[in-house]
Amino acid sequence: MTKGESYIKVPSSLVEEIVDRIDKTYDLSRTAKSRWHHSQILKLRLKEMKRLFLMKKEKHQIGRMVMHRHHGIVRLGVIQETKKDSQGWVNYYIKFFEDQRYLASQEHRSSLLDKEYHKETYRSDEVMFIDPEWLNDVLESYGEYHNER
Repeated sequence: MTKGESYIKVPSSLVEEIVDRIDKTYDLSRTAKSRWHHSQILKLRLKEMKRLFLMKKEKHQIGRMVMHRHHGIVRLGVIQETKKDSQGWVNYYIKFFEDQRYLASQEHRSSLLDKEYHKETYRSDEVMFIDPEWLNDVLESYGEYHNER
């Protein structure tokens, strides 16, 4: 296990379902290339199941810090409200900090398209949770590095 990886506790019923799906879909008569491709698809499915399980576990707390990337612009904000849509996705209303660059880019986009563009909600897969303590440690480390130079 690498430094960034961690284990989560998965209910035994979910493990049984995963193993059952793998057993039913994995065909040993396939070519090596086909088996490799199939194993990659299974890994992606397992990763998606883990992401959904973790999302349910986190409960999308209001007040959590998030990061959103839009065409190279990194935006940091806090979840103000959550809402589940008809397809089961959790959508966030986010208060972004120091957001002038993004707003300027959207004004420019609107002028090019002759259409007002303003996004109010963000789907859960469009943002990433950030730990403020980790961010503070990164900024302190950068300050120490910058001072050493």
